[in-house]
Amino acid sequence: MLQEMSKEIEVKQMNLEKLSTRCEEIAQKSADPQLSSSVVTLATRYQILQATAKVSISLNIFQFVIVHRLVLLLGSDQSMLAHSPY
Repeated sequence: MLQEMSKEIEVKQMNLEKLSTRCEEIAQKSADPQLSSSVVTLATRYQILQATAKVSISLNIFQFVIVHRLVLLLGSDQSMLAHSPY
């Protein structure tokens, strides 16, 4: 499951990077200040989205590891983990 998510993230990241690069190329060729401003806004939003995704994924992985370790420690006593999303 994590490997599939990782591959999907990589594909989407590559697509977003291509879009960002293409927007920068268009902005460089255009003299329109509004277009340039829009490209900067898009790039900033992309960077914020990327940072937020990294934090979210890191927290989810950390949470998964903690739950996994608890399962290993508790063995078959799963009653304490009944409310875990994992």
